[in-house]
Amino acid sequence: MRLRPGIDGITLIARAIFGRPKWLSKHFRTESPSNDIVNTIHDEKKSPEKIIAFEKIKPYGQFSFKARKSLANSSSHLPIITYHHHLPSNLKESSIFQRGSVTNTLESFADQISWLHENGYSTLTLSEFESYLDGFYPLEQQKKILITFDDGHLSLARFCYPILKQFNFTAVVFLITGYQPIFKENQFNPNKLQYISREEMKNLSDVFEWGAHTHKLHFRDKDKISRLISIGTQDMISDAIQNRELLNGTKHFCFPFGQYNQTIIDTLAKIGFKYFYTTEKGFATPDPNNEIHLIRRLNISPRMSISNFSSILKNNQNIAPATLAGAD
Repeated sequence: MRLRPGIDGITLIARAIFGRPKWLSKHFRTESPSNDIVNTIHDEKKSPEKIIAFEKIKPYGQFSFKARKSLANSSSHLPIITYHHHLPSNLKESSIFQRGSVTNTLESFADQISWLHENGYSTLTLSEFESYLDGFYPLEQQKKILITFDDGHLSLARFCYPILKQFNFTAVVFLITGYQPIFKENQFNPNKLQYISREEMKNLSDVFEWGAHTHKLHFRDKDKISRLISIGTQDMISDAIQNRELLNGTKHFCFPFGQYNQTIIDTLAKIGFKYFYTTEKGFATPDPNNEIHLIRRLNISPRMSISNFSSILKNNQNIAPATLAGAD
């Protein structure tokens, strides 16, 4: 059994004052704002959980404790699928991305999301995914999936957002914040990689949550080495801090081009990141014994049929989960 503080007194009072809105009620099942501040402070100190729980109680009081059985020994596997760029087939065929390895057609995306809905899948939010990794979100008898997009291309806002919203699905977008324009681009150019603007993010947040994909380090040198790896430590820290601050202190980081090593993980963890997404093939499983999580995913390629799409979601027995020992 594991004890976790529930909603704090300040948030509970605010909820009553504002008429019990959903945006405050959600803190009965997720960390409330003041509790999250305590988490951030003690993540840096690597404090034991009993100390963290005490620090939450001491200044704020507690509404409740919840004791739930850990699912550390659960056999559940969670598929996390990865997309990048999408274009309607007529635009893709006439664009420079005609043969692009990470540019899917909008039609294939619509078919895949429709298939997920018809087969009883629903999506996890990031807070639910965190609870799952910590061993407190059971998947038994549920078909859950986490949908992720790397880079934050404008095509997601133009084409993918309405489809996800139609089926009441959510997704995580890993943003290269240094590539984002401030204001919305009025003209969509199928021959150019454009990015979701800072202005648009608020209106898209009913479907999309935002993770980090560096601020300005999403490129490779002449030897195809990610700049995240080749840059000096202090420059990497500066970039990561700026990236995280622009995304409201997210704890979720996606490695550009899937390249990483243990030094990068350790450095980014000190800044406040806890969840690291790779391009390695695999499923997520509960991992309550680690504060830092290395996460494998399933890439959805442009040439993937619905049959292949359905197969990779079910074939979880031959794909190992990620471990920190897998870093190179």
